[in-house]
Amino acid sequence: MKHILLVFFVGLIPINSQAQRIASTFLLQDGTTVDSSHRFVDGEMPTFYLESGQGENIFWSFSFYDKSDEKNICIKSKTDVNPFTLKIEPSLFSGFDIVSDCQKIEYPNDSSVYIRCSVDLHQGNVIIDSVPLVLNVLPSHPKIKEASIVGNFDFEGGGYNPLAELTVLFSAERMNECRFVSYVSDSLNVFQFPENSTRISYNVDINEKSKNQYEFKYEYADWGEFYTVVSYNEYGGIHGDTIFTNSIIDDAEIIHYLETIHNQSTAINEVQDDDIRIFFKNNNLIIEDSSNTQILSEIYSANGTLVNRSFPSKTIDFSNLCRGIYVVKIKSNKRTITKKIIKK
Repeated sequence: MKHILLVFFVGLIPINSQAQRIASTFLLQDGTTVDSSHRFVDGEMPTFYLESGQGENIFWSFSFYDKSDEKNICIKSKTDVNPFTLKIEPSLFSGFDIVSDCQKIEYPNDSSVYIRCSVDLHQGNVIIDSVPLVLNVLPSHPKIKEASIVGNFDFEGGGYNPLAELTVLFSAERMNECRFVSYVSDSLNVFQFPENSTRISYNVDINEKSKNQYEFKYEYADWGEFYTVVSYNEYGGIHGDTIFTNSIIDDAEIIHYLETIHNQSTAINEVQDDDIRIFFKNNNLIIEDSSNTQILSEIYSANGTLVNRSFPSKTIDFSNLCRGIYVVKIKSNKRTITKKIIKK
């Protein structure tokens, strides 16, 4: 009896091993053989095969993983197709935004951004085998190679006059176009990247210096400003390194001037002193006083000239004031608050 049972179970092994699997290597259109470690690029056409024979009631699908680690099917094959070929192109992701919808992968010391995908083999309503893929189709992160700022600095006005010329040399792969982006904020702290800001894009003329190396000039820069380069292609856009104009100034006199301002100025987002709160919003200095006392506000230029007096208004419009350093005095019947600020 024991011998009969042994033969019976051994006989089941070949039957259970008949499930179809995807071959571990794939064929590209140029005849190259690759496996799942290959990083696919735009234009490649991989072909996937069953490991053995023809399958019944099977179909293939190509999917990307979203940020919740869920698969989103982009294309399906017809039933009982073998082999299965797809072309890496933007139409694969029709109806999706790769940058916002897809799960992206980045590797150390690699500026490229990869999309995590999968080719699945289905039998009925069940996935019976899968192959993980990564697609190298988005532009790479623009990496700043060199950046410089040149102009005449007006120490009395507290900035470049006229505005300075910023030159940027950067590298990016798979880029068709780029935009230069400025971070604009009501924050008074011009020495720290703004947490809340509005991004403004500028068109710049790009000069390709060599393969994947680009240069442009921007003529309206000043100190205390933050920028970035965004590279684009058919699949989407990728942000690059941040440029802080202070860090690329090499004039010792200007650097000393900025260090003095940084050390002396209370250039912060908000000042709160018991009942009085002072902050910037839409280029207006807002004064909130929970005690509802009468408040006199005065603005002085860096040389001590009174340029604005407001009473009892608690909103001061800075839009008509020139760039530079100002001192704001807030006077109530209890105390006086003095704050040094920088108008950009």
